[in-house]
Amino acid sequence: MTRTSSNTGELQKILIIDDDYDDRVFYKKILMDLPDTYEILEADNAIDGLLLQQSEHPDCILLDYLLPDANGLSYLSAPGKKDTPEHSAAIIMISGQGSEETAGRARELGAMDYIDKNHINRDLLLHAVHAAIERNRLQEELELCQHELQKAKTSSDEFLQIVTHDLKAPLRRIAMFCDILTQDTKSQLSEDSKTCCERLDVNSNRLQNLLTALHEYAQIPTTLPDQTALDLNDLMTELEETYAPVFAEKGGTFTRNDLPVVRGYRPLLRQLFCHLLDNALKYSPSTPPTINIQAQISSGTCTLSLQDTGSGIPAERLESVFTPFQRLHSADEIEGSGLGLATCAKIAACHGGRIWAESGPEGTGTTLYLTLPLQKDSTFV
Repeated sequence: MTRTSSNTGELQKILIIDDDYDDRVFYKKILMDLPDTYEILEADNAIDGLLLQQSEHPDCILLDYLLPDANGLSYLSAPGKKDTPEHSAAIIMISGQGSEETAGRARELGAMDYIDKNHINRDLLLHAVHAAIERNRLQEELELCQHELQKAKTSSDEFLQIVTHDLKAPLRRIAMFCDILTQDTKSQLSEDSKTCCERLDVNSNRLQNLLTALHEYAQIPTTLPDQTALDLNDLMTELEETYAPVFAEKGGTFTRNDLPVVRGYRPLLRQLFCHLLDNALKYSPSTPPTINIQAQISSGTCTLSLQDTGSGIPAERLESVFTPFQRLHSADEIEGSGLGLATCAKIAACHGGRIWAESGPEGTGTTLYLTLPLQKDSTFV
């Protein structure tokens, strides 16, 4: 293990892991031609290279594919390859005996670049090193931002869960004492006072429903670690039985074609479809509701469509309806929390899918589309 540096300033560290002395000299000469830029570290085998990487935290590693004690791919797969939790070196694999398959595999394992020894020259090497270091820096910054964003979101969701839970108890007491007060003084209240008490009761119930919806929204995870095969036909059969009394009362129909097996978390997907069905029924107040669900398959993805005959969504609101608290009607016109479709969008996102709406002229209904990952062994045609 050797070290070469042109001065003692803050230099970018380049670790060369190659058992060929002449190749190491060649790379070192090219890199040292740029004054006050690089500090060169050298190792002639994988073990010494890994030890140097973990102790010196280089910015870039020039890794030979064939080493005495390992090959470059096994080095890339080594458990200790990431030198610190916050930093990993930009690795460039260099080989004179590799192939396109080897290059592809190297990139899959984290190499920033792959260079053929037979075509290496000064400009190519300097450009590759600079580009790899810069790309690695940007990638680490992106990962840090994503980590901080996830931390902030988790903290926000936890806070929202606590707040909604803690507000429910005093709200229940307000509703309870309001009811007691109304019953005890009913004969003494004027009509205006009775109306005020009724509005107080209505609004306390709305606030309770809103807190329940907020709590439900906050509990939806960003990603699902454990997704299982879910036959949508089974889920729809269960929902048909659940909603049968509502459709019977309204004189409506709920139809579907054969549906595939997807990957997902059943409780959340059931919650999603309940929101979609509730919305379709809610916005079909004057006509018997007709709801139809169909599926199409493309490139391992299932696209579901839920078509209703409700009042429809104005074209300018087709995107905003999936934003929390964006309602088409006031609570006095149509009850709701303003979180139903936002909850659906969050559930779709945590399954790696998305949801969107299309709607024709007012009164012609709406079609909601939902994408979900298809189970690999699904035989749906």
